[in-house]
Amino acid sequence: MAEHNDYDKITRQAGETAENRNKADPGKEKTSSTRSRGKKTLRVGGYSVLACLMVLAICVAVNILADKLPTSVSSLDLSSNKVYSLSDESRDLVKGLDEDVTIYWLVQNGKEDVPVKNILDRYESAGKHITVKRIDPDVYPNFAEQYSVSGTVYNNSLVIEKGNASRYIPYQDMYSSSANSSSMTFAGESEITAGLRYVTSGEHPVIYNLTGHGEAVLEGTFRSSVEGQNFTVTNLSLLSEGAVPQDGAFLFINTPSTDISAEEKEMILDYLKTGGKLLLVTDVAQDGSEFNNIREVMAFYGVTSENGIVLEQSPANYASNMPYFLLPDLDAAHAVSAPLANGGYRVLLPIAQGLTVGDAPRESVSVSKLMTTSDSAFSKASWLEMTTYEKEEGDTDGPFALAVAVSEPVENGETDIVWISSGAILDETVNEQVSGGNQDFFLNAVTWLYSNDEEGGPATTIHAKAFDYGHLTMSSAVGSALAVLMILVIPLGCILAGIVVRSRRKRR
Repeated sequence: MAEHNDYDKITRQAGETAENRNKADPGKEKTSSTRSRGKKTLRVGGYSVLACLMVLAICVAVNILADKLPTSVSSLDLSSNKVYSLSDESRDLVKGLDEDVTIYWLVQNGKEDVPVKNILDRYESAGKHITVKRIDPDVYPNFAEQYSVSGTVYNNSLVIEKGNASRYIPYQDMYSSSANSSSMTFAGESEITAGLRYVTSGEHPVIYNLTGHGEAVLEGTFRSSVEGQNFTVTNLSLLSEGAVPQDGAFLFINTPSTDISAEEKEMILDYLKTGGKLLLVTDVAQDGSEFNNIREVMAFYGVTSENGIVLEQSPANYASNMPYFLLPDLDAAHAVSAPLANGGYRVLLPIAQGLTVGDAPRESVSVSKLMTTSDSAFSKASWLEMTTYEKEEGDTDGPFALAVAVSEPVENGETDIVWISSGAILDETVNEQVSGGNQDFFLNAVTWLYSNDEEGGPATTIHAKAFDYGHLTMSSAVGSALAVLMILVIPLGCILAGIVVRSRRKRR
């Protein structure tokens, strides 16, 4: 018992001694705690610095890798009209190249056009055989002369080269603007793809342009766009030639002022019966006369024309409050009209004849109506003395076709014809009013006639893309309703909601 008491006494004294020692030196315990916190802070700070360095290294690595990626992967085209994107046709052309093609970009440093730069990046990343090289005119002032380019060479012009073949694309050809609109269209893709076709194709087919009947001359952007598709336009006089040459792409008859002769009619029919191609553009005769021989050529394939002009009664099918400014419906199935119909484009035909498709004269003949009027359209016979847009006695009820495509297999291949019943389709001013829709339809007809019976089908043209901005259009009633909603209804709703919430909180 005494020993146990002694043990408790010793233990108690040791605890008191330790407590007194700590009380005697309180700074020592505080210093130890401060050092511990300092080490912990240093350790956490080191981890933070290391984490920041790792994130920075990852960002640098990602940027370096992104810079190495092709433009098609690293850059997104968010423009509404996909101005900087390539069409399937252009991508297929580039991917199908088996030889190297160089695109020389003639531009001074700091004066690069952004749309041109972006579209060139797309081409270069689309295939391994396309290389874009910048040429500074200040460093190489005579570079373009070796490609037979004369005159002023503007910044951002292009030269496409493959072997001994080359194509010059002036900068101004990649942009156009309508005289009646402030919108600007970019045709960089169509020009570059046409240039690639030119330098990679060994063929430059000839279009024979019939002369001797006061035909209109194919000129301006229509001629340059046809030549941009690698075609050469050559005049042809049947009276001196004696026949339509078989080596051409097709025969082109462009709005003659007078009828062809009976001999010429037989020459053209002989040519078509052996697999020939015909692009026929006609206008109603200014003196009211009929082109009987031309009509007989087309009647052989089951298509006839009305001797008058078409007037529309459907507001959706004419423009400018003039019922003879026709906006026809486009066939969404045929290769000539489908790209425009599916893309939402229109074709404008002021003063057109109505075409009627009758029973097929032969089972082998097929006719597609590329452009058609509404059911309420009619043909006005007395259009030279027209005093009203209303239907009168003697006028012919529609609907009518305004353009047709005819095909017939023959022994030597296939006969193909496109007939457009208004010469205004080739008018520059009219074409601007539909943002190039007329030109695209015409070019689609050209390429279809040339390549319809070839494997893979026709190569359609690429539409120029507009730098348009979307606008929200609403009626006055909708605008007033939105104003009431934003100014009164929504603020009042917020106030009432606040009152309800406040009253509920007071009740708690």
